[in-house]
Amino acid sequence: MNDFLRSTLYGARHEIEVMNDSEVMKEYVVVGHNCESGDIFTPAGGDPESIEPRLLREARIGDEVRIRDAGAYCASMRAKGYNSFPDAAEVMVD
Repeated sequence: MNDFLRSTLYGARHEIEVMNDSEVMKEYVVVGHNCESGDIFTPAGGDPESIEPRLLREARIGDEVRIRDAGAYCASMRAKGYNSFPDAAEVMVD
């Protein structure tokens, strides 16, 4: 929510990938670290007020999770400093 408001604001849906080699798939509701009802990354299609679990590789503590297709204006839309959290690093991946 601090650094990626698109899902919160208008229900934008993005590809999410757990970066490990697990062959086990599980359903997850992906959320941010803020204690806010809108801090979700898995809104339901066509209904940004609802959640929809995503089928992802089974996650383990320490795994990297990538949210893809963030767009050029992601950082400019952030809620900078919200709840005193520092800004996330921005990484461009080909």
